[in-house]
Amino acid sequence: MTRLSLLASGLAAALAFGSGGVALAQTPAAPAPARQNRISDAQWQKMFPEHKQLSLRDLRARVAISQKGERCVSGAANQDALRTCMREQRDAMQEQRRRHMQEMRAMFERNGIKMPELKKGPDGKGGALGRGDGRV
Repeated sequence: MTRLSLLASGLAAALAFGSGGVALAQTPAAPAPARQNRISDAQWQKMFPEHKQLSLRDLRARVAISQKGERCVSGAANQDALRTCMREQRDAMQEQRRRHMQEMRAMFERNGIKMPELKKGPDGKGGALGRGDGRV
């Protein structure tokens, strides 16, 4: 018998066994807890121009860091120099991320809104800010 026919016969047996009146209990999905400091669409609209400017500034800074890193890596003569380039680029990106978060926090405070907490990703690291619906 081939694997496919074994799989098919196993599936048929499982279906026949399952039709004997035994039902598997399924737990309903629990509703998501309400987010207490949710940001409304009106609040996002009010902050949009400033948020856009902060985002553009952050992107430009990250591009500049990447370009500097590319120049450094291109000029690296040995493994130690390459390692130094990579470390400097990583440190600069982390510093830029820290500055951007400070600017975002200040923007929220100026608008009288509590800064939303970062959602943790599956790896336990930080995630996105926002409305809770995937949009930022």
